Amino acid sequence: MNRRVRFTATAREHVRRERVWWLANREYPDVFADELERALDVISQVPGVGSPYASSPVFGVRRVYLRRTSLHVYYTFDATEI
Repeated sequence: MNRRVRFTATAREHVRRERVWWLANREYPDVFADELERALDVISQVPGVGSPYASSPVFGVRRVYLRRTSLHVYYTFDATEI
């Protein structure tokens, strides 16, 4: 079952800023968008794939490392969305 992906306003802004930076500063600007898209696809299908992130003040936060960009995706999930 694929869960619906929903971004908070803060997360949308982080993605926007990171994308702009990658487009301006990297030889392969599509790497960020491609890696994020693949990670979200996996997370939406298997949300338990990420590691629990105990340092978050929000209960249940998990994270997935994006190897090619050296970034993390932080998320929570329930039965219908991440």
